[in-house]
Amino acid sequence: VQTLIEIDDTEQRPQVIYSILKATATSNISNVFIQFLQKCTPEDLDSVWHLDTFFTTMNELINGTEPSAPLFLLYRIAPNHEAALALADLPLFISLIQMKSYLIQRLSIFTVLCNFEDFCTKMTDVDGLLHLLVSSLGDREFMNGAINLIGSLSSHKVGCRILNDNGVLELFSQLYLNSSYSDDLKTQMILRNLAKNGCIIPQVSLIISCLMQDMMNEQAKKTSILDTLVALVEHYPQSVQEHDLQ
Repeated sequence: VQTLIEIDDTEQRPQVIYSILKATATSNISNVFIQFLQKCTPEDLDSVWHLDTFFTTMNELINGTEPSAPLFLLYRIAPNHEAALALADLPLFISLIQMKSYLIQRLSIFTVLCNFEDFCTKMTDVDGLLHLLVSSLGDREFMNGAINLIGSLSSHKVGCRILNDNGVLELFSQLYLNSSYSDDLKTQMILRNLAKNGCIIPQVSLIISCLMQDMMNEQAKKTSILDTLVALVEHYPQSVQEHDLQ
């Protein structure tokens, strides 16, 4: 495998990638393969997923004993809009939802996929994705990945509707108000997205009060806080209280 990689025939690279991918089912070559994938271009990877049996093979591999390399390959392919749409209603997507391990890797893949609004319209197992998201929010080890996924969903109207209609925003607001998550810039970005997409943000008046207090204490983050306050006050003016203004 290492010799094939070192030949570096760019014309044959997609076939080499696919052959090594299939070999991971029986050989311990995941580390070598992942290093190779990091050097591959998006054009190389685009040619691979177009192969007729690619998604079927990938589905078999991620249900096997060592799915780390196939998952990394999926992560590299996920930013391709056409590939993401092809994946949305395949058995492979269901398998990704139902896997019992590699949660950080799967959350990363879903975060990339859910950047596409039409993927979120087309995906077949919204309930499974939400169950995964909610359970991850409650575990500190996976919380960052879950917040990233919420950020991805909040970037467009379809994703915001999914969050709004399924109780996820209540959990997000509690998380924000309880200071359970320390990346303020990320959560403020999500709040701005939710406001601009017309979501009903639970406890928004309390969130505005907290931001007002943070503006007094967090000098380095004042610009982001002000941007967030502008978005919230513009869309929820009735949530501003007199003591906030004072």
